[in-house]
This record gives sequence, structure tokens and C-alpha cells, in this order.
Amino acid sequence: MKIRLNWNNNIWLALFFFIGISLILAVRVLYTAWDDSNYIAYFAHGSPAVFTYWWDYFLSEPLWSLYTSLMGSIFDPINAFRITIFLSSFMFLIASKKLTRGAWVFVFLAFVFDHFLSTQMYFNQIRQGFALSVFLMMLAQGMSPLLGAVAASLIHTSFISVIPCVIFAGIKRINLGWLAVGTAIGVYFLKGIIGDIDFGRRNGYMLGTTLNIFYYLYNIFPYFITLYLLKDSNSEQDEQQVFWFRFTFLYVILAFLLTFVHQAASRLNYFQGAFLMILIGLNIKGRRGKICAIMWLILLVITLVLEGSKVGIEDSWYGRWGLILNGK
Repeated sequence: MKIRLNWNNNIWLALFFFIGISLILAVRVLYTAWDDSNYIAYFAHGSPAVFTYWWDYFLSEPLWSLYTSLMGSIFDPINAFRITIFLSSFMFLIASKKLTRGAWVFVFLAFVFDHFLSTQMYFNQIRQGFALSVFLMMLAQGMSPLLGAVAASLIHTSFISVIPCVIFAGIKRINLGWLAVGTAIGVYFLKGIIGDIDFGRRNGYMLGTTLNIFYYLYNIFPYFITLYLLKDSNSEQDEQQVFWFRFTFLYVILAFLLTFVHQAASRLNYFQGAFLMILIGLNIKGRRGKICAIMWLILLVITLVLEGSKVGIEDSWYGRWGLILNGK
């Protein structure tokens, strides 16, 4: 008698892998990532808040300050930091599994091999990863995408870019093409006025030069090829698929356009891969979804091979996993 194992529906197997990878990330040697000392200081002393303008309160990530103060009062700073890494990673995986309706194998592989996920937002940029996890978990629990985006933006301000995308993604009567044109016009005018805005501590890295053409050639095609393949794969009766396609399309457009304002916006690309991963997972049972999943995983491996030639150990996926696994 043949025994068939349905991997995608095996919740215990999924939990084993999710808990395992989350523990590996959480118990790593500390002070190997760039911002470890800063994050531990958050839990030890909190984050200083200096308000010059009314919007400074929101730009100071008050939910993150509240969370670190609460955790720091219960646990010592190092344990609070480790718990945060574990919770953040585990929430991302569990929420993504639910949002993709069980495509946990693809989610797990993408999480491990995408150099913006396991070895970036859940190693270097912990607060940005935590914001993403909170957003996805709120959506997975059936809460409003707008509420989730606002909450996440109060943890990390980069999530402000998600707010207009979830708003317009939910208005299905608006044509995506016209939305893309409107977004381009809005970003054009934003570039003209952004220099007059006081961003507080962010002024040092918000203004400067833009990225070169090689960045766009390397990054833009995989996203838009995937979106093109999946544009007709969803049904008007499936509101979740429709929303995720519109939302991902709008966010990819906005994130790339904002890099013309400043190269710091390239950090918004950290979210792009996660949103696209969920879109692919939602469609993975269809032929085009399977093609996109295979293409995306192959692309991730190719990216890692190309990254392997970098000199800086923290600049490569291999180097960061070396730091995670043994601190060397």
C-alpha cells in the first residue's frame, strides 16, 4: 500500500521547519550583525524621542518603542532581543502559510534563500522584519490591510509606503494602468518637494544620489515577468487573489519609482519579495503559478551564486548564514 504525504497540508511538518529555522535565527551568536548592539540597547534603555513637528511622533515608531519598553521590563535585553527574532521569523512563516492557503514548502524555501528575508530582515534589519511580520499576521487573522499597514508603519516608517497601495488595491473599479500613471506623476512631484521636509534623524540618508541603470536591469524584469504571468490567473470571485495581485503590482511600481527619488528607497524592495512570494503561493496550484514558483526559486539560487563573489562577508548570503550558524 502506498502512503502519500501531502506536504502542503501537513501542519506538524510545517511547524517543525518553521520553529527550527526561527530558533536557528534566534540563538545565533550576537554582535555579528551590524545593528545587534543598537537593538539590544533598545530593550535596555528604550529609544529617545525628540519631537520638533507633529509628524515626528509617528515617524519615531511609537509601537516599536512601546514594544521594546514592555519586553525590556519583563526580560533582560539579550533575551528580549532573541525572543523578538524568534517571534518575528515564526510569525512571518505562519502568516505566509495561511495567506498562501498552505503553500508552506514554497514559503519556507523562499524565506531561506531570499537574501532579503532570512539573512536580512531577520538578521540585520530586525525591526523592518518585525513590522512586516505584524502586517502579515494581522492580514492572516482577517484584519483590515489598511489597519495592518498603519500598525506596521508605527513599528518601521518604511511601511508608510504600503499604506497607499493597500488603499487603492481595494478599489477594484480603478484601472491598474491609470493607477500606475498616477503613481509616477505623484512620485515626480514628491521628488520636487521632498527636500523641504524635515525627516529628523532620517535626513542623513533620505537625500542624495539615485541608483544606476544596472540596479534596474537586475531587479525589474523578474518582478514584472511574474506579474505578467499571473495577471490573468486570478478569478473575480476570489477576492484574496484579486487583492494580492493589485496590491503587489502597485507596491512594485511604487517601490521602484521611489528609488528615482533616492537610493535609500531600495530598502523598500525588502518587502517586494515577500509580497510577490505570497502572490505566487496563492496561485501555485495553477500551471502559471507553478512556473512562477520554479522560476522564482531558480532566480534566488542564481542570485546567491552571483553574490558569492563579493568580498565583504556580511554582503553575501553565504557570509551571513556563516555568521548565523557559527558566528564566523
